[in-house]
Amino acid sequence: QLLSASRDHTVKLWDMETGFCDHTFTDHTDWVRTLAIRKHDGGIWASSGNDQVICVYESTTRHKICELRGHEHVVEALSFLVEECFPKAAAGNHAADAKHKETVRDYLASAS
Repeated sequence: QLLSASRDHTVKLWDMETGFCDHTFTDHTDWVRTLAIRKHDGGIWASSGNDQVICVYESTTRHKICELRGHEHVVEALSFLVEECFPKAAAGNHAADAKHKETVRDYLASAS
C-alpha cells in the first residue's frame, strides 16, 4: 500500500496491486504537504500541511488518534524520532493538555 498527500486537502491510501484508492482521509482543511510513518512498526503515521495541523493516525484501524496544533505557518516536514535517541526525560520539561480526545497540545513549560 502507498499513501499520497495532495493539494485537494486529502491523503489517499492506495492499493498498489489494483491501482485503486482504498481510503481517503479528509481531516485537513488546506494542502497536505508531507507524510511520515513510524519506521520500526508502521503502526502510526502522520500528515501535515498548509493548515498548520499535524494529524496522527493508527495504521490498522485508519482512525485519527489526535491533532497536534501549535505551528504558526505551513508544516513542511515530519519525522518520528527513535525513543532511544531522544528519551522523554532528556527532551525537556513538557506538559500535555488534552481538552478533547482528538486534540492534543504540547507546550514547553519553560516557554510560559
